[in-house]
Amino acid sequence: MFCYDIKLKKLVKYGFTEGLPNEVIYGILEDDNDCLWISTNQGLSQFNIGTKTFKNFTQSDGLQSNEFNYMSYTKTSTNELVFGGALMA
Repeated sequence: MFCYDIKLKKLVKYGFTEGLPNEVIYGILEDDNDCLWISTNQGLSQFNIGTKTFKNFTQSDGLQSNEFNYMSYTKTSTNELVFGGALMA
């Protein structure tokens, strides 16, 4: 994932080394708390824009699985974030 840093006037990469669980990104949504939610094929990540840190969630945190689907995400009219993924038995 690349973000443009206005102060530095350059693109900054946020990937595996910076805390993203996997660099295969299926979807990105912004919540009302200035966080980006990123679906990957290794779980769901919350990226705090202010602190530039990741918090990662996996099946062990209650997700249906660690695998999400490409372009399967939306923000509802009530500002809920919804991500679609595979169900693992």
